[in-house]
Amino acid sequence: MSLLELVDVHTYYGESHILQGVSLSLQAGEVVAVVGRNGVGKTTMIRSIIGFTPPRRGKVLLEGREIQQLSPERRSRLGIGLVPQGRRIFPSLTVLEHLKLAARPGTDGHWTVAEVFKLFPRLAERQQHFGGQLSGGEQQMLAIGRALVTNPRVLLMDEPTEGLAPLIVEEVGKAIQLLAERELSIILVEQNLPLALRVSRSAYVMSKGVVVFRGETAELARNEEIRHQHLGV
Repeated sequence: MSLLELVDVHTYYGESHILQGVSLSLQAGEVVAVVGRNGVGKTTMIRSIIGFTPPRRGKVLLEGREIQQLSPERRSRLGIGLVPQGRRIFPSLTVLEHLKLAARPGTDGHWTVAEVFKLFPRLAERQQHFGGQLSGGEQQMLAIGRALVTNPRVLLMDEPTEGLAPLIVEEVGKAIQLLAERELSIILVEQNLPLALRVSRSAYVMSKGVVVFRGETAELARNEEIRHQHLGV
C-alpha cells in the first residue's frame, strides 16, 4: 500500500479546471519529484493534498484512508507537513519562536529544534532574529525546519530553491539530499531539474493539468523528447 496516493484528482479554481485527473503514488521512505513548466498545476496539486484547495473529484489517500474531505489542520495532524511556495515566514516572530510554535508536543519523532539547528547551523546563529530580518535563503531554511519539527510522515516541498542564490541552492539541495538519505517520504515540486533528479527515486512530469510522464528518474534523464517538449531542456 502506498503511503500517500492521489487517484484521478480534479481540482478547480472557480470554473477553471486546473488538475484534470492527476494520479500519483508515494511509497514510505521515497522521494518523488514533480516537475513541469510554470502554471501546469504543480502547486495546485500540493494545495489539493494539504487541503487548501480540495479536489472536486477524485481521492487523496493516506495509508489507504480517504482524507480529501478533511481540513488542512486535520491533515497536518495526521502527519502531512508543508514547505510552502514563498516560504510564508512570520516577520514578527523569531527563528526560535517559529520552531517552538510548530513543534508537535508529545511527538517521539527525530526532528527537534536542536536537530534543525544541526541541519541548518545558520539558523542556530540567528535564532533570536525576527523572520523579517532573515535573507531569502535563511527564510527557506526556516520554512523547511518549521515543517520538520512537526515530524511529518509525508513532507510536501513546493519549490524550495525558487529565487535563491546558487550557493544557497546548493546548501538547501544538500539538506534535501540528507532528508532523502534518512528516508523521509517527500513529494518535491522543483524547477531545478538536476537537483530534483539527483535526490528523487521517481518523477512525474506535468503539463496543462495532467501527468504526461511517470517513471524512474533515470528514465526521465534519458528521455530527451519529454524533457524538451515539457521541461524546455
